[in-house]
Amino acid sequence: LPVVDQLPGAIPEPESGRKIKTKRSQKRGQSRCVAGNGEQ
Repeated sequence: LPVVDQLPGAIPEPESGRKIKTKRSQKRGQSRCVAGNGEQ
């Protein structure tokens, strides 16, 4: 959601939503997401 990302006070909100998207992608591209969010 680009609208949420634009909000300065909604920094933790978009991060949480992005983590969910990355988790979904992990199933499809483990190497892609794991390399970026998996290490963290």
